[in-house]
Amino acid sequence: MAESQKRLDFIDYVKALGILLVILGHTNLVVENDNRIAVYFIKVIYSFHMPLFFVVTGLLMGYKDANLKADSSPPLRAGKLFMRLMVPYYLYSAVYMLVEYFFYGHDAKRLQDMLTATLTTCGNAPLWFLATMFFARLLFHLLKYTIKADIKTILVGTMFASVFACQLYARLKQTGALDEQITRFITISALRTIPAVFFIAVGFAYSRLLDLSKKCRDLISGIVLGVMIMLLVYLDPPSVNMHIFSFKNILYFLFTGTFGSAALINFCTALPDGIKFLRMLGKDSMDIMMLHYKPMPFMFIAGDLVFAVTGGKNFLLIWLAACVMVIPLTMIYCQVKKLPALIFKKKKEAPSQAGK
Repeated sequence: MAESQKRLDFIDYVKALGILLVILGHTNLVVENDNRIAVYFIKVIYSFHMPLFFVVTGLLMGYKDANLKADSSPPLRAGKLFMRLMVPYYLYSAVYMLVEYFFYGHDAKRLQDMLTATLTTCGNAPLWFLATMFFARLLFHLLKYTIKADIKTILVGTMFASVFACQLYARLKQTGALDEQITRFITISALRTIPAVFFIAVGFAYSRLLDLSKKCRDLISGIVLGVMIMLLVYLDPPSVNMHIFSFKNILYFLFTGTFGSAALINFCTALPDGIKFLRMLGKDSMDIMMLHYKPMPFMFIAGDLVFAVTGGKNFLLIWLAACVMVIPLTMIYCQVKKLPALIFKKKKEAPSQAGK
């Protein structure tokens, strides 16, 4: 298999396993807090699950950068990036608000909060990720290709900037400067971009270190890093919510986000090529992310089903039930999305065939 295809497979695997972990982490919507085993594994997942997708983006950018000629820069293509990230962000936000309105009551305050979060790009969970990715990609391109900062400078700079951003946010909250919702949402949206750029830079740098031919080494290192993260979370459970810019310790989060992502990436590079199910999940990971979370009902339905059958709320069974519902639905949805392009393509080909 060609090297480019191997890379594509490996990155799809990371996104696939990453989104499965995201769904598992979001069983916290229905699992009781007194379930200590579930809470522990959810904290492990939360320690790196969102940084992972920024790191993967950095990996892809690093691979593309390696193929550039010296002193050349890739085009920004901000319009294409907007279409790929911000258009789905606004469309899914509208769907979320419609679902909230029709299925969860006509709570005007809740809908107003959702609309404000959308317009300020603070976003509703998990849609905030798309807006943050958009702005982080723009900022990373500015730093790397316009200002021409080297990757080490970007890493160190955004690490210290992330610490400063957390201190600034805490100070602004203490002074009451963020009491106004719109001001708070805009501030969160802006500051959240900084650690996102850090993780993109991590992925960019990591792309230079990976050797896809050394599968045994990658498997062992992935397992070792994974065990290390699990031990760290057991000894010092993190409290993190990147969506609302809430961190118990931002440096600890940058550390667990980096090495937790590296653990999964290394593990995936050790997997054989051509696993179609994982490739499919990886390509559809964005839609799976949007469809599985509230206000979509599937996690709650999964919780109710597991409780009705077992009399309890086992987080693994809830995760499995949610996956069984969401993944096939996403596959159907992704096929439906392709229909307009297929119809347009056929109409475009018809006149040319008639001319022959």
